[in-house]
Amino acid sequence: MPITETHRQVMRERLQMWTRTQIEWDGFGIGEGDPPDNTPFIRPTPIDAVTTQESFRGSGRSGLTKISGFLETQLFFPRGWLGGLNTDRTVDEYKALWRNYQTDNIWFHEPESRVIVHEDEGKYIQYNVTAPYTILDRAPKSLQEGIERMIFTQSNHGLSAFDAIRRSSTGWLTAQGGSTGTLADSIVAAVSGDQFVAVQSGFIQDIAHGFAIGSDVWLSTATAGLLTTAEPTASPKYRCGKGVDTDTFLVLFERITTS
Repeated sequence: MPITETHRQVMRERLQMWTRTQIEWDGFGIGEGDPPDNTPFIRPTPIDAVTTQESFRGSGRSGLTKISGFLETQLFFPRGWLGGLNTDRTVDEYKALWRNYQTDNIWFHEPESRVIVHEDEGKYIQYNVTAPYTILDRAPKSLQEGIERMIFTQSNHGLSAFDAIRRSSTGWLTAQGGSTGTLADSIVAAVSGDQFVAVQSGFIQDIAHGFAIGSDVWLSTATAGLLTTAEPTASPKYRCGKGVDTDTFLVLFERITTS
């Protein structure tokens, strides 16, 4: 599924903040033209062809739709322009423009850069920067809208907010990665005495979660109930969500099996 014009506009607006070089708007349908002579410029292109669409499990009945793709940008520097150090710094500054940037239902992850070597050297040095992004379609905007959550009562449950939990024949238990039989199906959003709120998909809001914004959050394979930003090495890995901002957490379960 290709990105929409709305998401292209998000990228255009972000690029308006870039002032270090000129911009040749390749792939956006505006301002395309010949690059300026002896002047650094960038050529950003949103890539539709590699965009994927997946459904994520909430309770088994429904889920959010995730679209993954990337913004590919070519950065051109005239040979000898301000020296290599400033060229590298400019590339780093461009990567920082997209790093963990998020708005509405789209966010960007850690960009990667590489130098492109041409056989005929030419008059420009070229870098390519790839900024992967994720779009969540139909993402709810509040805890009350589109979320799957339930309130349970269980004596002496011992749970805390942001514990990963699973339902068993004897009640609710903390979940643990590394085995298909102990994976989580909910995250605890709040606790009051013997009652707790279990969220199966959607947003947990107005609670500080403590995870780095934009980082994937995984189910620990070492400690039952623990959510961690350290990606496990054991299979199956189980991604449980992402910190959207300091007090908003997206519950989004995905099992990843590696050979």
